[in-house]
Amino acid sequence: TGGSIRVPASLCGVVGLKPTYGRISRRGVAPLSWSLDHVGPMTRTVKDAAILLNVLAGPDPADPTCAQTPVPDYTAGIDEGVKDLRIGISADLFTRMDGEVETVTRKAIAALEAMGAQTESVTIPLWDEALTAAIVLLNAEAVAVHETHLKNRPEDYGPDVRIRLEQGLFVTALEYVKAQRLRSLLAKDMTRLFEKIDVLVGPATPVAALSPDRETVTLCGHTEDPRAALTRTTRFHNLLGLPSISVPCGVTVNGLPIGLQIAAASFYEATVLRVAHVCEQTSGWVSKHPSVG
Repeated sequence: TGGSIRVPASLCGVVGLKPTYGRISRRGVAPLSWSLDHVGPMTRTVKDAAILLNVLAGPDPADPTCAQTPVPDYTAGIDEGVKDLRIGISADLFTRMDGEVETVTRKAIAALEAMGAQTESVTIPLWDEALTAAIVLLNAEAVAVHETHLKNRPEDYGPDVRIRLEQGLFVTALEYVKAQRLRSLLAKDMTRLFEKIDVLVGPATPVAALSPDRETVTLCGHTEDPRAALTRTTRFHNLLGLPSISVPCGVTVNGLPIGLQIAAASFYEATVLRVAHVCEQTSGWVSKHPSVG
């Protein structure tokens, strides 16, 4: 909905693939936000993610939002490398982030360049406005899902969850419509952007894993809620339904995993997987295992 495949994958050192909206059926999944929710695999390797996507992807008459687009073999071409692929790098993805995360992420991008990819600076249109629109849609749709239970059984919710859901009660119809209109404009802008580049690459999260009891995090002098920080680079792709992946690309000095996020135009999962596979091989992370004890 905002990053719940890529964020945990990034923080835990595994691969997390959020496919195009509607690429995988959401039948049987409890909704949070109908227009933002996605289903996707978390795996040890990129090839494993491709294999699972082969199985999971495809139309489902029980899910009216499921796409009818034919399903290719996502494992085919995964070893073709990145020579001459065009990688877009946006400064928006690198704002307010931990220094270690930025260093490791940029090193991973440099490795892709060394393998023959071409990088260029790009601008993501209306970045800040897009994140605001995503929150408006999430709040309004989430409270609609839980409306009956919030009215009849509010005590069954934990205070933190109930307060977050009740925020949706204050979203007006005008705000919801404006958010949807902005989403439509952004979709057209991103279609044009992906005519110039093949993938958009940046950090999956602006900070490595935090203690679960942390109430705030300060990045570049700006203090914010950890959940807001952790989803800042992922939420945009949920808003537009674009395929994106987090692939391990290194660790902090304390050994905490860092993920690289790779995104592409709708239904270009094969390209995302192809670039992620190169990153995985060059970083050497796939051969490492967490210590036990």
